[in-house]
Amino acid sequence: MTITVDFTAEEGTNSAGTSYQTGFHSTSGANRVLLFYVCVTGAGTTLSSVTDTSGLTWHKRGSVSNTDTGGGVQDCELWWAYAPTQLTNFRVTANYGASTTVATCLIAVAGVYDPTAPWDGNASLPNTAVNSSNSSSATVQATGVYTDSTNHMQLAFFSTRSFTTPAAPAGWTDLGADNQEPGAGGNRSYIRGNYLIESAKQTNETVASATSTTAWTVLVDALASDAPLVKSTSFTATVIA
Repeated sequence: MTITVDFTAEEGTNSAGTSYQTGFHSTSGANRVLLFYVCVTGAGTTLSSVTDTSGLTWHKRGSVSNTDTGGGVQDCELWWAYAPTQLTNFRVTANYGASTTVATCLIAVAGVYDPTAPWDGNASLPNTAVNSSNSSSATVQATGVYTDSTNHMQLAFFSTRSFTTPAAPAGWTDLGADNQEPGAGGNRSYIRGNYLIESAKQTNETVASATSTTAWTVLVDALASDAPLVKSTSFTATVIA
């Protein structure tokens, strides 16, 4: 079974508030896994919940927060939900403390082996990385990525505080980008999502974008498209006559 992208949508706001609701979206079939990557900026801001108009149950998969050397604060989180039936004209809402900007990437995928428990089980996932410097050039990357599943969709979400969106890793497919910039600068959100279909376990992998001279974060994860391995125990029987 191969995981495929049903739809992806990138949107956000540069207006202060405590929640953000996406536009209307629909899936093309049932048994979809919905992914919602959200980056909010502002001191003390984190996501408190994710809801939608179809009544799905949303789970927080992982997060990465960063306070840069200029005092800017950003919290990026990955949430997911299982949609057992086809969805029509639904909207997703991110709820949080006061925020200056919000950038989001909403994705629906099909072909996950178990859409009720879609994630690769390796303990290294989700893998996150942070760079807080606004004055030095560094490669936007996460290192030490491992997977247990052979066949999977690997996901990489990048955020920077610069005026350009992070580049997609070489060979990866773009899920889209969103840029949010307050009128006077300050708490900027520039994000990009990417995916790669792989048919081999990954061992100590590095997932890298381009270099950046501003603060950045990375979150890498994987959706499994095959059954988890069952570990067996062998033993030797001794027969005593």
